[in-house]
Amino acid sequence: MKTIIFWISICSILITTNNIYAQVKNAKTETFHVNGNCDMCKATIEKAGSKKKEAQVTWDAGSQSASIVYDAEKTNSDAILKRIALAGYDNEKYLAPDETYTQLHSCCQYERTLKGKEIAVVNSHQTHEQGHQHHSNDEKKAESNTFQTVMGTYFSLKDALVSSDSKVATSQAKSLLQAIESLKMTTLSTKVHQIWMDQVKEITALTNNIVNSSNIADQRKHFAALSTKLYPMVKASPLASPVYYQNCPMFENGKGANWLSLNEEIKNPFYGSKMMTCGSVKEKIN
Repeated sequence: MKTIIFWISICSILITTNNIYAQVKNAKTETFHVNGNCDMCKATIEKAGSKKKEAQVTWDAGSQSASIVYDAEKTNSDAILKRIALAGYDNEKYLAPDETYTQLHSCCQYERTLKGKEIAVVNSHQTHEQGHQHHSNDEKKAESNTFQTVMGTYFSLKDALVSSDSKVATSQAKSLLQAIESLKMTTLSTKVHQIWMDQVKEITALTNNIVNSSNIADQRKHFAALSTKLYPMVKASPLASPVYYQNCPMFENGKGANWLSLNEEIKNPFYGSKMMTCGSVKEKIN
């Protein structure tokens, strides 16, 4: 069964890769093992490795693999994998610095299985250019990272509901509450700040309801309402990776419900394995 899932994941990556070819000139494609856990990992890995018109990374959690399409005249896979490692994610060629790994969100701290002398540990002083680029983009990242954390914990909560695991859902909802409480208003634009202030009380209350619900059915009802409240924020403040606004027409006796996902592939959080692929993409938010 695991073998089947692996090859399905690889096929999905290949389909996505074909679409990317048109965006990257002199395109060369390679696939590498990259460790990670969740949708937050996916967003970070893809953002770290990708560069507009130069490189595009597509990471799949199921196969733990990253398909890298890059302009062979401008860069190489080594440089891309180094950036991914510097972001905290071990891969075939480079291990992330220990201090970077420990700073990852708890749900992103994957099991570090890639070990060996042939895999070099990336240190921040090794890539002056990478450090300079990081410095020049500090302000931009500061504006997005806090809300990115909020949404990252939301995506982890969604994954727990897909797996029909109420205990993990409770844990992730607690993490979401912490992210909501730590969100700095000064990092939001005037427009986004106003939307947040209009929604934050209900967002907090709905998240608390998930924490206090031991029944997966109740958690899913609150999650449906929570998703509706977060949608305008994502629209006004797009994340580093595309977000898919998806719909399940069957939930609540045909009333239907929506949710947000970093994956275009439907994985239904309202029914889990009972109706995993039930639903459709309503909107792609870039």
